[in-house]
Amino acid sequence: GNPFLPYHEKDVRSQFEMLQWQRSFAPDHQLSLRFFHSRDTFEQNLHGLIGTTTFGIFTLGAPVPLDRPISHVAERYDLELQHVFSPSASTRLVWGAGSRLDQAKSDLYFNSSNFRRFRQASVFANLEWRPHAAWLVNLGTMVENNDFTGTHASPRLGINFHVADGHTLRAIASRAWRNPVLYEQRGNSRWVFPVLAPFPFAGLSVPFQYIYGRDNLEPERIDSREIGYVVELGQG
Repeated sequence: GNPFLPYHEKDVRSQFEMLQWQRSFAPDHQLSLRFFHSRDTFEQNLHGLIGTTTFGIFTLGAPVPLDRPISHVAERYDLELQHVFSPSASTRLVWGAGSRLDQAKSDLYFNSSNFRRFRQASVFANLEWRPHAAWLVNLGTMVENNDFTGTHASPRLGINFHVADGHTLRAIASRAWRNPVLYEQRGNSRWVFPVLAPFPFAGLSVPFQYIYGRDNLEPERIDSREIGYVVELGQG
């Protein structure tokens, strides 16, 4: 097995809570508020389980932070407000806003016992318009602002034409963004090996850095164009 990760016990725990309030003013008019929280943790102790390692003439001890108990905590808080109503007989509008906080602390992944945080706020809207029984148009967008990459918009346009019963022709154009996560943007994962021998080098340390987030990553942009023909097969 891996000499730096011998068989050992790890305490892994996950929990989540969600609260939702909804008010219905009419069959096509609702207002809702949702709160979500999740927390994931793990703890492990490799102290005394990792022996010395030899590289050429050098003898290295157990690396920091694997020579001591380590823990990891990741949390998410998410709040969203959504309003659904019909401005007219042929339209339906969904709009809302949200706020999210991600935070994590880990000696192993961030080389720190302090929380690293990511904050994001967003507003969104989607208009559904049916100008004719055979046509359905969806136009929407979401605008996000976050700590890492600033402000970006994600528009989407979809047009559906009902050809016949169970047959629909559709065309969709959209833009989306993938923001870097905390570990990618601010990760700092490294092992520091103490040198035990030979004598002239004893007391020194050898760092091995395998992840280092420079806090300068840009979001990934995804532009999508789609033309499709949807067939709903009958049951029986």
